[in-house]
Amino acid sequence: MFTIKQIGWLVLASFWLILIPLKAQAVLSAEGWGTTPNAARENALQELSQLVSAAVNSDVTIRNELRDNQVTTDVASSLNVKSASYFQGVEYGMAMPEAQGYRIEAMLSRQAAQQTVNHLSQAISLDLMTLNRTQIQDVIDRAVFLSALLNLMPNDFANKAQSAQQANDIRALAFKHLNFARLTIHVKPEQASINLGQFKLASGQTDLIAPGNYRLVVNAQGYQSINQPLSLSAGENRQLNLALVPRTGGQLQLDVQGEHANTIRAQSRQTLAGLGIAVQANVNNQISLKLDKQRVTEISGITFYNLRLSAEVTQGTQPILVRTASLNNIAESQVDARVKAMSHALINAVLSSDEIKVIW
Repeated sequence: MFTIKQIGWLVLASFWLILIPLKAQAVLSAEGWGTTPNAARENALQELSQLVSAAVNSDVTIRNELRDNQVTTDVASSLNVKSASYFQGVEYGMAMPEAQGYRIEAMLSRQAAQQTVNHLSQAISLDLMTLNRTQIQDVIDRAVFLSALLNLMPNDFANKAQSAQQANDIRALAFKHLNFARLTIHVKPEQASINLGQFKLASGQTDLIAPGNYRLVVNAQGYQSINQPLSLSAGENRQLNLALVPRTGGQLQLDVQGEHANTIRAQSRQTLAGLGIAVQANVNNQISLKLDKQRVTEISGITFYNLRLSAEVTQGTQPILVRTASLNNIAESQVDARVKAMSHALINAVLSSDEIKVIW
């Protein structure tokens, strides 16, 4: 018969006989201490995570190029909190009593490491265009963790180089999604060429563009070109809908009413001439412009106005279309310049519409 003490030693010996081969298979292991076995397990898992997170400082070169050391700290801190949930198949040793607590070892076997790598590889293989900034940041964190984990694996680890390359490529692309602008330009006609600085873009396609100031040039045969500045900021999602105005030639009668009539008439003639349209009296097709200017308030001696410019195109007595443009809270000193800009934009909008085609 065995005594209780002898039985205890036999159980412990049996456990170590099982644990020794388990430890031999482990590619990563760490110990954790806690006042309870559960607390010790949680801390052991965190220590296991810390082994990988500690490697992050040497594995964020892409970020450091733009954000210096602050990002490295942020990434490591983030991974310390989240990376414990990245592991798959972690195994634990027996809770060993110590003074006022317990110590437990967490072990990641080769098989569990492979499961973790597969899980992370799948988790970062997403369409980044469909994700918001928080989700993209999560992809970056997982990719950074995956890359650091693979660096700790033995050289004969399955698909180590391929998985590491995937993680680095996805991390770099996700980084661009966070720090570049997403730009989508829809142009009519669709065959128009779109050039943004040195970049040639396609209508309806979303592109990642570095933040900065650019010159946007849109051309199509038989249409008036667009040539304008465009500024893009990091992380913004910009969509532009552009319609080129046909170079139709022809004639229009111009009728201007309301305030700032001379300014509107002069700008309208200039815009129409640029489109190859002559302004003539007593022709069948007419464009009528009218400005409604309303005083809003006066602050420190400066009067502010709301502006509403309407444009109507008629063919004989038949109305073809009506368009309006509005600007609010415009200082008196800026009214004339804004009226010119509204006149130019409104005429272009009218002449690029599908309804206007019937008059030519």
